[in-house]
Amino acid sequence: MPLSTPLRLGSALLHTTSLAICWSAFLSLDDLSDISGVDVSLQYGGHYQFLTVCALRATQITMGVALLHDILALSELATLKSILSVAVLPVETLVSMLYWTVLAIDPDLLVPPRLTDDPNNPGQVIKESIRLPLSADLAMHAAPAVFLLADFLLVSPPFPKKVRPAFVSGIATVAYCVWCERCAAVNGHYPYPLLGLLSLWPRLGLYAGCSVTMVLVLGAVRTIHAALDRRYKRVWDDTVAETIAGKVGELSKKHE
Repeated sequence: MPLSTPLRLGSALLHTTSLAICWSAFLSLDDLSDISGVDVSLQYGGHYQFLTVCALRATQITMGVALLHDILALSELATLKSILSVAVLPVETLVSMLYWTVLAIDPDLLVPPRLTDDPNNPGQVIKESIRLPLSADLAMHAAPAVFLLADFLLVSPPFPKKVRPAFVSGIATVAYCVWCERCAAVNGHYPYPLLGLLSLWPRLGLYAGCSVTMVLVLGAVRTIHAALDRRYKRVWDDTVAETIAGKVGELSKKHE
């Protein structure tokens, strides 16, 4: 289903807005170092220790490719954008779900509290929880998932049936787990305090749970997309889906 001119303009607006918010989120990273009192950029991995920042960069790339497709309407760009979306959408959704859930339980599990002088007891220090400015919080932990979901459900074709959610989620999980463990080994601490509180097996269990969550997310958004197609009688061009399925199928076979 090629997009009509109004839908194409709406798609371009969606992708431009998403890029602007991603850009503002990256600009706020230096401010976050000032708030926490720790210059994360000097550590191994820098800000990319954090799943949030890795996912944010991937979202920025995906939306950049999507905007180029809005302008140039090249099938190659449509294919690339859809391949990226298959991987990035469940990760960003997971980031939002995890972040806001853990934040509601204990913000110190996400960002280590800073030590400040106790005004009531000179010479003593107290722990002070760190909260990000709301604008930065939403730009990093809510907006990317919202825009990716809106892009997929409103202006994108369905993911091909041959794409295996377990394979996609497994690759994403293993990649970040290896990277996170490497950063922790070099820096002497995990990016997120929650991970540092868990021993090996509980931590692996958390990683596995995240992978299962991403599988469920992909299944859910596929179901919603199909329901919207039926409700509004949307028919999509199968060319992009077949190309994606072929490429993902080839990649899957290499890992079997």
